[in-house]
Amino acid sequence: MIHVALVEDEQKYVEQISSYLEKYGKEKDLAIRFKVYSDGDGILEDYNMQYDIILMDIQMKFVNGMSAASEIRKIDSEVMIIFITNYDSYAAKGYEVGALDYVLKPVSFFMLSNKLDKAIMRLNNKKGHEILINTKEGNKRVNINDMLYMESNGHEIIYHLLDEIVSGRGSMKECENKFIKYDFFRCNKGLLVNLKHVNGVFEKNVDVAGELLPVGRTRKKLLLEAMASYICKVVK
Repeated sequence: MIHVALVEDEQKYVEQISSYLEKYGKEKDLAIRFKVYSDGDGILEDYNMQYDIILMDIQMKFVNGMSAASEIRKIDSEVMIIFITNYDSYAAKGYEVGALDYVLKPVSFFMLSNKLDKAIMRLNNKKGHEILINTKEGNKRVNINDMLYMESNGHEIIYHLLDEIVSGRGSMKECENKFIKYDFFRCNKGLLVNLKHVNGVFEKNVDVAGELLPVGRTRKKLLLEAMASYICKVVK
């Protein structure tokens, strides 16, 4: 679940950005819960480090976005703030309060989507992304970081998690398309592993959280390259 605060005093933008957030969640298969505040004082009164992302208008009647962000930063250094403004001249000031980015009005879905992608990528790197998987018992929400690997068994996919194993209908190709952006690698025809949990790559096997799994002969070099790229990304 991604928790978002929208701080905006113009109703037309409240309605527009709210619809964009709903559309973004559907397109990205993300559960997004958001709350709207009509001014900076509203979010300050309610703030308890409960949000992952704050979309904040800069120019508001009572407490402007810059002042509100400055107060929020005193108690929360992690929340990602994206300013909404009519003027790009405010961008430099935004960085003074650790803003991630800014969006110019009028706000387009394309532009907001790009900024949200950036914020959620950083969020995923910090705490891991939650995703829905279709199991025999119904949809199950799991954290990407808790997924060790997936293997195909006929028309089923078996999900090996940190603390349980669940299964559901699906194909390995569908899983690869869905999870490759989260640093998963397909070691052979029926196995997809989470690079986060790879401890080592050997002649014919890969160690995933202490379990040795087979690597296809033609996939070993690609796996090593994927691991090198993953490590470089993590240590940046």
